[in-house]
Amino acid sequence: MNNMRLDVSISSHNCNKLNLSTVSKALTSKIVSIQNLDTDVIFLLDTRMSGKHKVVEDLLRLKYKMYHNSFTNSRGVAILIRNNISHKILGEERDQICNVLALRIRIQQTELILGAVYGPNRDKFTTYDFLAGSIE
Repeated sequence: MNNMRLDVSISSHNCNKLNLSTVSKALTSKIVSIQNLDTDVIFLLDTRMSGKHKVVEDLLRLKYKMYHNSFTNSRGVAILIRNNISHKILGEERDQICNVLALRIRIQQTELILGAVYGPNRDKFTTYDFLAGSIE
């Protein structure tokens, strides 16, 4: 077993939508609150970017690289990795309904899986089945 300690801070944030098409006070406020988490990796949930991801990426780009699965006006997840964290994406898994983004990644010579999961509102196990199949 590897007892190496990975020196990376992680947080999670429920966005309650980031699909504003232009930079506005509401979007800027959300971006500031995300950046104020000041962690190396941030899992974003309920992003609902519906094609507006470039606006969000541009606002975050000075501090974070964004990977996302958010193409509709519901659900949606993203993973932010601080720009000064050297990393390599080894594989990506996304479900069709924008509930899951799993990244197989190498950080500091350690391979791991980072997963942002937005759980279903009801007992729909397709999300969990997808997740189980993607991390095997």
